[in-house]
Amino acid sequence: MQIKDTFIGSGNRPFIIAEVAQSHEGSLGLAFSFIDVAKECGADAIKFQTHIASEESTPAEPWRVRFSRQDASRYDYWKRMEFTLDQWHELKVYADSRDIVFLSSPFSVQACQWLEEIGMPAWKIASGEVHNTQVLQ
Repeated sequence: MQIKDTFIGSGNRPFIIAEVAQSHEGSLGLAFSFIDVAKECGADAIKFQTHIASEESTPAEPWRVRFSRQDASRYDYWKRMEFTLDQWHELKVYADSRDIVFLSSPFSVQACQWLEEIGMPAWKIASGEVHNTQVLQ
């Protein structure tokens, strides 16, 4: 297997992925900082999660498990955490400039389209999405 210029598998050194997921808390500045720190720590790649509130939820969706005191609903949480297509592109361009592979797990068809558009070099499907045939296609 190969991601960009790096071969992955038996006989090759480990490919280190720094997992950010939603740790950026919806802050673009924090997301850029995570890229810097991941690079400084020697990671080969940095991985986010691409959530789009309107594709995954509705304002009326109740919490399955309430974990946020600052968000009134799941939709509010996803809305606060999402970035625009342009912001994802900025993060990808910045990661490229730092010579670290940009990855993000998509959680909707729209997220797949966005990540395809910005040129993500490989795909990591979240375990909860392995039966989502629309995302897998």
